[in-house]
Amino acid sequence: MNPADEEQLASALTEAATELLAYFERRVHQREDAADLLSELMLQAWRRADAMPTDPEHRRMWLFTIARNVMSNRARTMRRRSALIDRIRGQLASESESDPSEAVAMRDLVRRLPEPSATW
Repeated sequence: MNPADEEQLASALTEAATELLAYFERRVHQREDAADLLSELMLQAWRRADAMPTDPEHRRMWLFTIARNVMSNRARTMRRRSALIDRIRGQLASESESDPSEAVAMRDLVRRLPEPSATW
C-alpha cells in the first residue's frame, strides 16, 4: 500500500470510528466485544485497501459494508460455537451414563492390586 492510500485509509477510519463503534455496540451490547469487532474491521479494511473508494462518502459506505461482513462472520462463529457446545454436551451426557458392571469390574481390579511395597 502506498503512503497516500495508507493516509486516506487512516483518515477514513478516524472519521468513521465513533460511528462504527456505536454500530457494533448496538449489535453486541458489550463495549469490549464491540472494540474487538472494530479492530477486526480495521484489519479487514487494511487488507482490502486497494479496493477502497476515492470518494469520501463511498469510503464511509465501504467501511460500513465491511462492518456488516464482520458482524456476519461473528454470527456464523457464534452459531458454530453453540452447535459444537451442544454436541459436546450431548456426547458427555451419553458417556456419563456408565454401565454399573464397569464399576463392579473396576472395583474388583483395584482389590486385586498388590499391596504397595516400602520402596514405592
